[in-house]
Amino acid sequence: SPSYEIHLSTDSTSYNYDPTDTVGLGLGNPAYGWRVWNPDSNAWVYNQIYSPADSAFHPGGPTGLQHSVYRFDDGLSIDKLGLEMTQSIYQWNYCYNENILFVVLDITNVSGVDYTDFAVGAYCDFDVGGPDGSGENGRLGDLVASDSAQNLAWTYDEDGYDPGWGPLVQTGIMGTKYLETPDDIGMTAFRTGQWEYLPDNDPGKYEFLNSTQFDTSLPPTDQYYLQCTRGINLEAGKTIRIVYAIVAGEDLEDFFKNAATAQTLYDNHYIGPEPPATPTLAVRAGNNRVFLNWDKTAEESIDPMTGITDFSGYKLYRSSNQGYTWGFESNSSSSCLSIDYQPIAKYQVENAGEPIAHAYID
Repeated sequence: SPSYEIHLSTDSTSYNYDPTDTVGLGLGNPAYGWRVWNPDSNAWVYNQIYSPADSAFHPGGPTGLQHSVYRFDDGLSIDKLGLEMTQSIYQWNYCYNENILFVVLDITNVSGVDYTDFAVGAYCDFDVGGPDGSGENGRLGDLVASDSAQNLAWTYDEDGYDPGWGPLVQTGIMGTKYLETPDDIGMTAFRTGQWEYLPDNDPGKYEFLNSTQFDTSLPPTDQYYLQCTRGINLEAGKTIRIVYAIVAGEDLEDFFKNAATAQTLYDNHYIGPEPPATPTLAVRAGNNRVFLNWDKTAEESIDPMTGITDFSGYKLYRSSNQGYTWGFESNSSSSCLSIDYQPIAKYQVENAGEPIAHAYID
């Protein structure tokens, strides 16, 4: 079965991951399906029900379709601060959120020192473009920009053209948006430059981060940006949380739209529309025919946004090329689909719970 969670850590311990744990114990998705790192107990534990529509809701953490966890500290640093960091990344592949990755960074001060003016930054060096055969990848035409009111920063190509991708491809935009910072401080600085000229010592790096300066882009070149937050009070033994989204867009309008969607989803505990669970299909061959039947899994699915079952029907499609296409194309009425196909059968109900067919003979 496919693996949906990756654990990357400097910790030598591990635990046996059970793929059957992803079903959510029948409570829908998100639910109990993943284990998450609990820095207080120093162990992997089940996250709690993460649907605010559920009476047993507890903010245990989101459950993504793809979920990576990475723990690290500054133990190898000469000037050790005594910090432990847990980075969790969540991603879904529905049409409204497939261009967003949510990054949750928990920073714990395990030293005995209070850091009353702590600063942190997201370092981003997106290269917009692809290999062009000469060893370059479009990076030399990059520009950067920011919008402090929206806690946004991004990288884009000067003319929207990249030699590695050719004249038929319009380059897009990659950027980041702060979704949560301690005490809602937000983005306090935006720095840019060429990576080879970054400060190479801790005092210089801190001065660079601990700034209120909003740089303008360099002329088109390979350049990074730093989205900074300063003035954080990180007391000994305490944990702060910073959440940001990595956002892609076809153009600036699409980028801003996706960034706004990221904020809306985060404010709603990551919960958005999702399809019903896929029913189990059984197939039996006959004389020049195939008998299909399926269970009620989809009908019993609970909408995570409303907490109710809102199933409306089934569509059956047939593929003659192993799933490459699914019959005759038709115009799509959904903003999530670029194309749709004509179903070989369609069953609908007006209200959830009404009788509906569970079989088809082809």
